[in-house]
Amino acid sequence: MLTKLIKPHLRRPVGRPPKSGAQVKYVNLEYQAKSWDKPRRVVAKIEWHFEELFPRYYFIVTNSRLPAGKVVKVYNGRGDVENRIKEGENTLHWDKTSCHRFAANEARLKMGFLAYNMLHLIRGSICGAKTRAGPSSGSSCGW
Repeated sequence: MLTKLIKPHLRRPVGRPPKSGAQVKYVNLEYQAKSWDKPRRVVAKIEWHFEELFPRYYFIVTNSRLPAGKVVKVYNGRGDVENRIKEGENTLHWDKTSCHRFAANEARLKMGFLAYNMLHLIRGSICGAKTRAGPSSGSSCGW
């Protein structure tokens, strides 16, 4: 249903998209799903990438009053933080604090943070550049 609402905005902009990056358009919508008691604000982000036939788009349902571009930036930042937490839990087992003593759990967590930071330092030096994402992201150097 949301795709129908942004259909008028899916027409490719005039000119070529940049070879690096994308042309981006933000669209504000009001939408009410059947199970919702009132309409909600929906922000759509539409991206046209070089040498791609169809645009990429996604939606964020929010109650924020920020401009659409800032809403997307805030939600992307939240998602990035959640991915880093998930990476720590899955690779370094930050969530495994099974000891009954606080000090032991604190020490284990600090060691996990140290290992996580060392992993990214080593990854950055091997790849030759800073990488933002973890092992599951498919970074360019194969880590």
